[in-house]
Amino acid sequence: MQFSQVKHQIQLLKDPSFGHIRIGGGYSFLHYYLPDLLVNQQTDRPNLTFSLRTLTSHQVYELIEQYKLDFGFVTTVKPSHHIEQIDLPIFSTIKVIAPPSFPAKDTLTFKELETLPIILFDEQSSFTQTILQKLPVQVNVKVVVDHIDSAIRLVEKGVGISIIPLRPDNEECRFKCLELEEDIFPSTSISLIYRKNRYLPPSFVQFIDKLTTFWKRKN
Repeated sequence: MQFSQVKHQIQLLKDPSFGHIRIGGGYSFLHYYLPDLLVNQQTDRPNLTFSLRTLTSHQVYELIEQYKLDFGFVTTVKPSHHIEQIDLPIFSTIKVIAPPSFPAKDTLTFKELETLPIILFDEQSSFTQTILQKLPVQVNVKVVVDHIDSAIRLVEKGVGISIIPLRPDNEECRFKCLELEEDIFPSTSISLIYRKNRYLPPSFVQFIDKLTTFWKRKN
């Protein structure tokens, strides 16, 4: 290793304005929330760099355990003696979205839901499994997608309706948001996790402090 590289590594260990942080999380979180958090982090620390990976909560836990991620954002909590967990406030609500051409109404009955084509988001995710368990009827799954954006686009085009997590201040409401006749879906929340018993450089400590402060102010 050249002297310049050694010097850079020492700087990373000492200076909180330098560092590279590896983050993993679900698509909806990385898409809707993380950009604001990163902008906040970069404001006074432009030398901080990040790598992001779209993963399930289970995958995030695995990679945190293996020291292959520095931080993870999960919606499904798995108790572990090796993982530090910080619970963050509610970040989204679950909504039924329908095409703009959908008949004018605010509430959907379960009987109506049973007859409509459903665009299912990420069939293997804990989010979707929870939704399917909570619904008292069998739904007619028309399309399965792996990204929220894909579900939204198909809804806009009139392919069907979907059930997805949305921010309360969602600005992308290019569709109709409907309520079910009974509120059966829990609000989703997020947890920040990282490996216990490892050295946290100053940049990592400051990342946690700035993130939790910003999150509480934002939500």
